[in-house]
Amino acid sequence: MEKSSLLKILMSLSILSLYVFLFGMVGVIEPVSSWRDAKEAKPVFEPVKTDAPDEPPEAPATTINTANQRKPGLADYNAPVLPRPPERNGEPGGGETLPEISKADETGVTFVIDETAETDEPGGEIDVIGETDEPATSAPEETTAETTATATETPPPETSPPEPTAETLRVVSGGAVVEGNAADIVARVVQNEIGSSFNKEAIKAQAVAAYTYIKRHNALNSTPSLTLAPTASDRVKECVGEVAGQGAYYNGELIQAVFSASSAGYSSSAANVWGEDLPYLKSVKCAFDEEYDPNYGLTKVFTSNEVMLKVLKETGIELSGDPAGWFKVSGWVDTVYVGEMSIGGNTSYSSGGNEVKITGRVFRERIMGLSELRSAAFDISYDRNRDAFTFTTYGYGHGAGLSQNGANILANRQGYDYIEILKHYYTGIEVK
Repeated sequence: MEKSSLLKILMSLSILSLYVFLFGMVGVIEPVSSWRDAKEAKPVFEPVKTDAPDEPPEAPATTINTANQRKPGLADYNAPVLPRPPERNGEPGGGETLPEISKADETGVTFVIDETAETDEPGGEIDVIGETDEPATSAPEETTAETTATATETPPPETSPPEPTAETLRVVSGGAVVEGNAADIVARVVQNEIGSSFNKEAIKAQAVAAYTYIKRHNALNSTPSLTLAPTASDRVKECVGEVAGQGAYYNGELIQAVFSASSAGYSSSAANVWGEDLPYLKSVKCAFDEEYDPNYGLTKVFTSNEVMLKVLKETGIELSGDPAGWFKVSGWVDTVYVGEMSIGGNTSYSSGGNEVKITGRVFRERIMGLSELRSAAFDISYDRNRDAFTFTTYGYGHGAGLSQNGANILANRQGYDYIEILKHYYTGIEVK
């Protein structure tokens, strides 16, 4: 082979080798680059995260133990939690209603009230008559969305307002008997009890309860004691007018429609307040009291000497030794109200020749005083450093029947109308 031909062959092979080398490198770099990008990229099956919160875990079951002197609370029942309500313009006014002193109705129930107690706070016992201040401003009128009438629409015919009812009611207010038009009497009672700032459905529920309470007593030739406001606001009058003549009935009879400022997470029963069972005054759960009621969990502090003197004055029991052992609660009634208890080891005391059993209600009403403890649902703790007792109360009043604050809570938070509110607090009734 000639030398020139061999040289041409070598040159061709060199060019071919260079070509393969160059294009072969490009082919290798591309997969490496794609692989690196794929390695750094997130897998397509990875869950996409959002700002939505995770599902809340299921609440564990709770075992309630009352053997350790612990009163079961609403938290034990996993009550629902809702947003807090807006601030209100005023607090409820008159407090709780109690039947007439020593007046037995057809059920045979005789109610006894301590009229010597005094209170300077609104929302207490109704047997202590006291004026309450009307809130400076009332809540704005509620409105409903309506379509504005067009020029082509025919306006509704004008109707005359209903004639005022000729029915009269009679109450004792300020020590004097007041008799007058039913609508006016009820409106002035409602104005004094809760004012104008509550939800309209709560105001109407209070109006029906007040009307029922007064009418029942009048029918039994009894005159109940209820404080009348001098006048009622237009808002209260409107609500009273919407339920005029409506009462709460059980088996066709007007009920003993008692009410108080606040229940304590559970309303109290007539059986545990007055010693006689009434089918429509049962204890019912009030699940939203703990979260929203202004009278839930209030505290009041007394020195051990103050407590000692109160106990001695009323019961004659002389307390001594370690104050931490003075009081012992041995049971509760209606879930949260103190039942049997002992003071200095005594479960009863003599008063006026009678033996009085010590209960939470007796301790609250007779020993400490209505103005000192707002409810018979209470806890007691003793601080050695301060030598003082702290009483934590739940609710305000006897707690039976309609809760004024509870009615407002149910109307605002649950959308209850006045009939639903009344049926919640008075078991098995009809409103008609």
